[in-house]
Amino acid sequence: MARNPGLQPEQLLEQKQIRENILQAIESLPERCRQIFKMSRYDDLRYLDIARELHLSPKTVERQMMIALEKLRRHLKHLFASV
Repeated sequence: MARNPGLQPEQLLEQKQIRENILQAIESLPERCRQIFKMSRYDDLRYLDIARELHLSPKTVERQMMIALEKLRRHLKHLFASV
């Protein structure tokens, strides 16, 4: 975790908890959905590249990403309720 000298300990703890919530939400995705999400977001691959690598249609990759993002929104909505 990168240190930010301007943040108070409570803020650092909150950031850590948010990161843990996000990671937990990602890990709760169905296996294929999680794999596609990680390839898109962590590996910075385009849908077409993911489709080729996984032998799927680009539409399947697009649909799986839509599912992943919707599940993540629902799982993490409590983090943004006060924003």
